[in-house]
Amino acid sequence: MLEIIFHGRGGQGAVTSSEIMASAAAREGYEAQAFSFFGAERRGAPVFSFLRIDNRKILKHGMFFKADILVVLDKGLLGLSDIKKVTLKDGGSLILNVEPVQGKRYAENIKREGKTKIYSVNATKIVLKEGLVLAGWPIVNMAILGAVIKALGFPSLSSLKEAILEKFEGEVAEKNIRSATRAFDETVEEGVI
Repeated sequence: MLEIIFHGRGGQGAVTSSEIMASAAAREGYEAQAFSFFGAERRGAPVFSFLRIDNRKILKHGMFFKADILVVLDKGLLGLSDIKKVTLKDGGSLILNVEPVQGKRYAENIKREGKTKIYSVNATKIVLKEGLVLAGWPIVNMAILGAVIKALGFPSLSSLKEAILEKFEGEVAEKNIRSATRAFDETVEEGVI
């Protein structure tokens, strides 16, 4: 079973990220379970969203803070106490919304049981170019999913596009698809630490 944590701020789309990723995985025959945890609902507050994916029925339920993959939508969260709850399993991956090749520098803030692969993409820059901004906040969630599927090797970009079209319509859907595709292309694997 693959356990993924999305960590972002309220309004960035961490919750929607896990739901759309679950939908994309289910399109390819996987079982998927997405759920979230956040405190007082306000824009900018730290949010954790959890996703389990397996090729068998998922019997586990509830939050987890030991993950195979940690996806950080906002590098500003790396210095806050909430991130200290998370531990990456040995062989896990860290996916960061930072300038490519800067990920290793930020990875030092993450608890790890062993070796960790680092991936980086500037999702913020990508969505700003597309105009995906709500109330002054760049909505990086679909761009970061492009990076996630690049790192995982599944689900396909096609399944992600279908899941996006199921959630969004018109120009918003098209901008999100372009953002995810561009992030997929621009994600850098920085190596293992």
